[in-house]
Amino acid sequence: FIERLPDGLKVMETYMVTSSFINLYALPLEEYAEEECFGAPDYLIRAQIKDPWKTPRSIVDLSWETEQEEVIAAAYANHRALPWEQYNDRFGYVWNMRNTLMPSFILDGGAPLTAIEFNNMEPNEIAACTINGQVGLWDLRTNSQPVWITDKRTFFDIPTCIQWSSPITGYELTAAALDGQILWYDMRNRSVPFERVTLDMSRSINPKWENAVGVTSYHFEPNIPTKFLAGTTEGTVIIGNKKEKPRMKK
Repeated sequence: FIERLPDGLKVMETYMVTSSFINLYALPLEEYAEEECFGAPDYLIRAQIKDPWKTPRSIVDLSWETEQEEVIAAAYANHRALPWEQYNDRFGYVWNMRNTLMPSFILDGGAPLTAIEFNNMEPNEIAACTINGQVGLWDLRTNSQPVWITDKRTFFDIPTCIQWSSPITGYELTAAALDGQILWYDMRNRSVPFERVTLDMSRSINPKWENAVGVTSYHFEPNIPTKFLAGTTEGTVIIGNKKEKPRMKK
């Protein structure tokens, strides 16, 4: 059988070539109707909120106010803008989804915001970082200016993350940046960070931010706020524990 198989294939090929009933050049399955691969969308778009600023900007961070599901905060940045132009495009907004025509609050940090988050224990407070390395706090019961903001270049590179890392008290705020620093602030005594971690992977006794890897993502363990995760620009996940230090209370 094996010896005669090649001869049989040649005969079959001859009949296929000479037959007018078989189109050798037809695309496979072209006679079958095209079917939908996916069903109907299983989501509903409730609203679309457009940036009211005249120059298109990307949204770089969002935060949801947990007590009022209609309220969100948005941070915007125009990465294509020149440095001097970015300070005109510096406004972030708080939106109420019941009225998407205009923001309910404007956040003005003097520079574009790069990270933003509501304080879940105090919904009128929003923390955010600016592109020039500052960390600020806004109170929605006041005006657009921050009620507190750090000095310029608190970070030496763009901040990427901000998080309220004490969900029980709402006092502790953490921010991280591409310069490899992670800073912890106590909002009751916020003049200086009470803790500073520099991700100098050389494990030097005196870590330097010049040798550090940038932080692109940060998360803390809700049940153990001293334990944290940091994602870096080198694709590394760092699992760390910061040492608890006694802090002054107001």
